[in-house]
Amino acid sequence: MADQKRILLITCFFGEFSWYFPLFLKSCRFNPTIDFKIYSLLSKRMQS
Repeated sequence: MADQKRILLITCFFGEFSWYFPLFLKSCRFNPTIDFKIYSLLSKRMQS
């Protein structure tokens, strides 16, 4: 099996999550070759 290249996307959110953030998380699920690291100062943890 050939090695598959992967991508790591690191992003920061400042302030409250916008109304479309759950849609962004849903779109992340459809990108299996991309790892997402999302940092925020919010204490609330969102599950994708």
